[in-house]
Amino acid sequence: MPSKGQSYIVYLGWHSHGPNPSASDLEFATNPHYKLLGSHLGSHEKAKEAIFYSYNKHSNGFAVVLEEEHAQDIAKNPNVVSVFLNKGHELQTTRSWEFLGLESDGVVPKDSIWEKARYGEGVIIANIDTVAEWSQIRQLLPWTLTLSHLKSSFCHQSQNLSL
Repeated sequence: MPSKGQSYIVYLGWHSHGPNPSASDLEFATNPHYKLLGSHLGSHEKAKEAIFYSYNKHSNGFAVVLEEEHAQDIAKNPNVVSVFLNKGHELQTTRSWEFLGLESDGVVPKDSIWEKARYGEGVIIANIDTVAEWSQIRQLLPWTLTLSHLKSSFCHQSQNLSL
């Protein structure tokens, strides 16, 4: 592949295999990536060289360096859900507990929400995966979910805590 291309994610939807795929399930999920890209690049071998990551466990897609014209062409394929630039993002903080006001210099203040909420005992809050941008996540979800829904839900739940 020419080095002047950019990194793209080609998203193909979800896999039909279950939550604990076997090695053959993963291989079966990855082979169509090479076939699809090979049909645009001219060969299966070129596709294998170009794909640097296959999403084959939960999401179905691959990461590849492409020229913009190839990316646009692939996006027109009826089996492709979306093609988008693979952008790097920097973390806003590496000190989340202090950033959120839960600790100060590694010490939990007596009036901290940690103390009031018994350190989250018996509560599952969320797991946010930072792999995709919010706009991409909304495209993948089968229902419409917005940040304001999450915020209002969190605020509603936190107001119901016995503090």
